Formats: sequence, structure tokens, C-alpha cells
Amino acid sequence: MDEPKEPPQVNFSEENLDRAGFTDSGKPGFKRTVSDYSTMLFNKAVRLADVHKAEDCPREVTHEHVKEAAVMIAKSYAKPPVSKWFTLMHVLEYICTLIFGFGLAKLDQSWALPVILFAAVIGVILFTVRLIKTNPD
Repeated sequence: MDEPKEPPQVNFSEENLDRAGFTDSGKPGFKRTVSDYSTMLFNKAVRLADVHKAEDCPREVTHEHVKEAAVMIAKSYAKPPVSKWFTLMHVLEYICTLIFGFGLAKLDQSWALPVILFAAVIGVILFTVRLIKTNPD
């Protein structure tokens, strides 16, 4: 695999940025953001082309590679990373469901009803908290 060359540089006309209303502090931020995005897009597209190429063929970065790389970058901004507490709460929900089912299977035992109620209450609380944290609106 050939290492990718430096990504092409994106140049902006100061005049166009001025006409669009960019301030002196906005221009460098815009240029830096576009440059960073361009570098990310370039590197991801090249890596995707490397993954999809035949072993003895040269790399060919196609429109599909660029499009897929852009979608990957966009998706990475769309969702915040899942916290470990969120995952733990989800696992505990499943455990409560398992305990609930086990209690139902042993309903003839005296301990089954309190276990079922406990699992149901804790499971519903965990589910509600997870739902509220996922969808704050």
C-alpha cells in the first residue's frame, strides 16, 4: 500500500470571504475548518480505496470512496459517544427482564412475587432514565 501524499490544499479568495461577510476572526476559523475537513476526507477516501482495491492493482479513489468517506465523517459528528453508564444501564435492564421471567417461572414459590415486583420496578426505572437521557426533548 502506497502511503497517501499530502492532501491538496484548499485556497480561498479573501475577496469572496469579505463579500460573504466573514469577519477577521471568522476567516481563519473557516479556512482552518475547511482545511481540517479536507484532510480528513482525503485520508478516509484513500483508506477506503486501499481497502477495496485488488491486491496487485494501483489504488483508485472513486466518487463512491469520497462519498462514503464524507458520510462516515458526517456520522461521526451526528452521535455523541455512548457512555459506559448508558451501556451498564442497558445491560441491567436485560438482567431485570431475565429476573422477571425467572420469577414468573417460579410463581408457585413464596419469594417469586417480591422478586418479580423488584425486577419490574427497577427495570422500568432504568428504562425510563435511559429513555429520558437519550431523548431529552
